[in-house]
Amino acid sequence: MEEYKATVWLVHSAEKYAGIASLDQKNIHILLTGTFYQNARVFHVNTLESTSEVKGLGRTVVARVLNILASRLDYPAFYLYSRPTLSFYLTAKKRPLHANDLKQYWTSVLEENGYETDALGHKEIRRGDHTRVLEKHRDINKCYALFEDDPLSRVRQHSPALSLSEIVSVLADSKDLTQGCLLLAKKRSSADPTCCAAAGTTEVDREMLFRILEGAESAKPLKYLEKCQSVSFSVMSHEIKRKELPKVVKLKTSAFIP
Repeated sequence: MEEYKATVWLVHSAEKYAGIASLDQKNIHILLTGTFYQNARVFHVNTLESTSEVKGLGRTVVARVLNILASRLDYPAFYLYSRPTLSFYLTAKKRPLHANDLKQYWTSVLEENGYETDALGHKEIRRGDHTRVLEKHRDINKCYALFEDDPLSRVRQHSPALSLSEIVSVLADSKDLTQGCLLLAKKRSSADPTCCAAAGTTEVDREMLFRILEGAESAKPLKYLEKCQSVSFSVMSHEIKRKELPKVVKLKTSAFIP
């Protein structure tokens, strides 16, 4: 039975967050970025990248990073535009997951953490499912116009008079939703997720966050993170779900860098 050790840091500058994981204390292997809209209680996942070479280990650690993040933010709703593209912060040696595989990847990671997830792609919208889904996830109405480089906010900029339901209808036949999908998740009322480890978040200034993200492939960010709160945990080989390949994925190119 093999044991893998991971160290996780959660850093943020105002509403901008980064979840960072190292599997060897020398390099960053997992990097998740996002924006937390506190008034709406919605966390918008901007990017996710993983360079783990052990089959299934990256997904397992991503799930725990998300677990810690959700716990620290008191289980907000999650929203993301799931579309496989090339990596941005970390060097990709593997090809991105297929769009359907990536959707399943995120759905399983979120549901493992006690979240109920709904997808909105062109098929779901054509069936008329978007009305039910948007009614279920009302919190997104409070902040979708603020999302950065996102299909919803782009349509709204061109047609500000449209409602969210109308915007989703417009997207039904767009390349955005034929090459990817929107995922909305909220904590199940019956679920009581247990955080894998107690961890805090460390607030840094925007310049420091910029340095960490820009230097993600070097050893410098780990030096910057030495004074930040961290949590370490072990992953045993029998805990790894190997059915889903932990290929390098990036949800989208965003305007996350300050």
